[in-house]
Amino acid sequence: MSRRLWWAGLVFLLFISLVRFSWVILLPAYLLISDQRISIRRVIFAFVVGGAMAIAVYLLVSYTSSPSHNAIVERVGAMGHSPLSTVKDLLSIAQVNLDGSFLGALDIQNLNVNHVQGIQIAIVFLVR
Repeated sequence: MSRRLWWAGLVFLLFISLVRFSWVILLPAYLLISDQRISIRRVIFAFVVGGAMAIAVYLLVSYTSSPSHNAIVERVGAMGHSPLSTVKDLLSIAQVNLDGSFLGALDIQNLNVNHVQGIQIAIVFLVR
């Protein structure tokens, strides 16, 4: 992959993460699959740098979104009151979203946007 295409992909992923924060989950994966060789060191790098980018995107979203109109900002903001409860809440929401994306539809009539998104994410990882 050329450097120009790699940077374009990263900028696009950061942009869509600003539009829909849940896309930050793909940042570590993008950093990981952009290299031909995968090692423990590369995995740690991808998660540390991807996590740092996710924090930067979160801060930008929290400062630029209107008050009380962004669920992720409100949930993470509650962490000061009850960190364990907030983490459990965020993991529960992530599980529901992933279940809806990958496990929902068994036939074409019940297919919805979440399932198509899950299929697209799976294809990205399988094509790598």
